[in-house]
Amino acid sequence: MVDGKKVLARTIAVLCLAGVAVGGAVYAKETNLKDRIWLNQHVSIEQASSGDGEVQEINNAKAVSFWNLDYQQTVTNKINKEVKKGNYTIENPLLIINPYGTNTCSVNVYFEAEEGATLEYEVSTADYGTFKATAYTGEEKGLYQAQMLGFMPEEENTVTLTLKKDGETIGTSTYTVKMLSAASKVTKKAEYIDGESTQKLENGLYVAFGHSKSFDANVYMYDNEGILRGELPLREYRSDRLLFVDNCIMYSYGFNKIAKVNHLGQIVNTYKFSNDYELHHDFIYDEEKDRILMLASSTKGETVEDLILSMDLKTGVTKELIDMKDLMPEAYENAVQPDKKEKLDWIHINCLQLTNTGDLLLSSRETSTIICVTDIDTEPKLSYFICDESMWEGTAYEQYVLTKDGDFTAQAGQHSITVMKEESEALEDGQYYLYMFNNNFTYSGTRPQIKWDNYKGTGSYGVPADASKYYRYLVDTNAKTFTLVKEFDVPYSPYVSSAENYGDNFVVASGSVGRGKQSACYYGEYDQDGNLIRQFDFKDGNYVYRVYKYAFENFYFAE
Repeated sequence: MVDGKKVLARTIAVLCLAGVAVGGAVYAKETNLKDRIWLNQHVSIEQASSGDGEVQEINNAKAVSFWNLDYQQTVTNKINKEVKKGNYTIENPLLIINPYGTNTCSVNVYFEAEEGATLEYEVSTADYGTFKATAYTGEEKGLYQAQMLGFMPEEENTVTLTLKKDGETIGTSTYTVKMLSAASKVTKKAEYIDGESTQKLENGLYVAFGHSKSFDANVYMYDNEGILRGELPLREYRSDRLLFVDNCIMYSYGFNKIAKVNHLGQIVNTYKFSNDYELHHDFIYDEEKDRILMLASSTKGETVEDLILSMDLKTGVTKELIDMKDLMPEAYENAVQPDKKEKLDWIHINCLQLTNTGDLLLSSRETSTIICVTDIDTEPKLSYFICDESMWEGTAYEQYVLTKDGDFTAQAGQHSITVMKEESEALEDGQYYLYMFNNNFTYSGTRPQIKWDNYKGTGSYGVPADASKYYRYLVDTNAKTFTLVKEFDVPYSPYVSSAENYGDNFVVASGSVGRGKQSACYYGEYDQDGNLIRQFDFKDGNYVYRVYKYAFENFYFAE
């Protein structure tokens, strides 16, 4: 057993050459290379540029895109070969900076040790405090391998590794690592204020999606102190959430591309569908059918944000499930084209969810309506609408509107609808809970004839409301009613934004507080009574589309 007090300290300045190291902000053209012999010759594990041999980097001599699966497998093969011959231990581990290019704030660690131990690590910097975690090290017996987060870009980071078994330290070592820049110029530390609530923040990382713009907007991870601890570089289009599938995370990295990434950061698969479609706003995992359901727009059509696609994860086959123009032809035909708009955004679906019975819920921002569609794989048809009755009065769709049970104002311009599946299981058949970020914003650019008289206390174009709201409904499809069972105020945001039930708390992002140059994003955590625990100010860009919190258990961190 190694005495925990005898810490082996090593200081390494790790500076990667631009265009050579995967860890840098290098975005070479994605290729379809099949010659792994050629790749093997031009990819290597080498001593970091100015280090003394203790920390390694991947030399990608030809700057092959890290999205290439052959490249990813070549890196894995190199690492596996090195681990087998290297006799690495907790006192002398193999450390590689961001070997797969998928997280710029990471260092991977590999070593062998007796089974049944846990790996704890601490990453410290002079200006950004200490990040502590217990790493998830995989399932291989005797081989400990993990991707460690929390390394601050452009900073000198001191990382201490501690291996424990039965509460006793059996090995430790310390290193200092100088990291590269992040892929984007993003806030390293978000300012925050504490609210009146004394409830503790839940463990996990706040993950910000859609930073400032839809294009080339990376994914950022922040801890409970507002410190940047991870960054997932993307290629073209923002991602809108992370999906956890087969012990991997899945996220979009282009307009028609989705990546599947394991706990070490390796891209194990990519999915690309037809150039005739582009992703927008949301995608979810349908576990029962092992597929992803996606919101999409046609690249060749005259409308946007009105299609739903299905992608089979076993075959990669993508097909169009629903065209809302077919389900709601009168609504489509009566929509008007706003000035200066090239395509008609007549329904603007911004979120989708599956109920426990397999029905599909679609959030239409343009009509402040939540639409239920049944039989999505055979003969899709409208089932019911959740909205104020005035929205569809006098149209062919008024028959679908559920009755508002109680004296409250229905949602307006909502985002981020979520079915509470586990909680709904305790209800009667035909009932479920549904929560959302209620923007409280009454505007429809394609339907200027809408009368908003029933929407009391809401904001309108140029006239802000006092607040947006967290809303939770009890939906009863038997009684054909919806009832507001929980609400609380959050900072007003007319567009974007998200709400999430997370542990015992709520995570809410007001993604566009104000508009234009004065716009900002606040995200925060609230207790069960809707009282603020802590609110963060994300200052970068004009908005953040969503902020969700993830525990990353049995992925980055041990359970």
